[in-house]
Amino acid sequence: SGTTALGGNCRMAPILSKAAPPPPRTKKEAADRALQKARPMLDMFLKVLQEALDSGSFALGESASKLSALSDWAVTSTMRFLGEHCCVDVRKFTRGPDPKLSGSLPILFVSMLLMMLYNAFVIGYMPAAGIALHSPTSWLFHALVFLVFASLVQAASTDPGTVPSGSGWRTFGVPPRDVQETKQGS
Repeated sequence: SGTTALGGNCRMAPILSKAAPPPPRTKKEAADRALQKARPMLDMFLKVLQEALDSGSFALGESASKLSALSDWAVTSTMRFLGEHCCVDVRKFTRGPDPKLSGSLPILFVSMLLMMLYNAFVIGYMPAAGIALHSPTSWLFHALVFLVFASLVQAASTDPGTVPSGSGWRTFGVPPRDVQETKQGS
């Protein structure tokens, strides 16, 4: 409902300072606003999840599509929030001539798979099998997981190397004499 100017039918433009809130002054205020915006979607997500659990069967078609859309929205909103309100510029990692994020995707994929397997064992299997967190089986599993992650970090941080730039290495199939194996008697 706008006001009319001079009793005519002409509507005045809304006052923009009252239509949009002022920008947040602190990071806490920005986080509170983001949480307030996300609250309806979170409530909808919990409602869909509750309906699926109450019905006793998880209807994959409809529920999965709703959850997929909600999770997509959640990830997108989180990345936008981090990009706008944190010290990390997320756009720098995903755009430009040399995007750093796409180079890290294989490592992220492998580490996410390992984390899912770890969580499935620790949260799902160990309590169901009655294995205590401080048992020898748990210690062995956690030691192996640590070694796997240490191995992944070592593999990811090791330079793969390149072909030497000397002229002896430019002939295909004929390596330099210095690197060829010679027998003791010849």
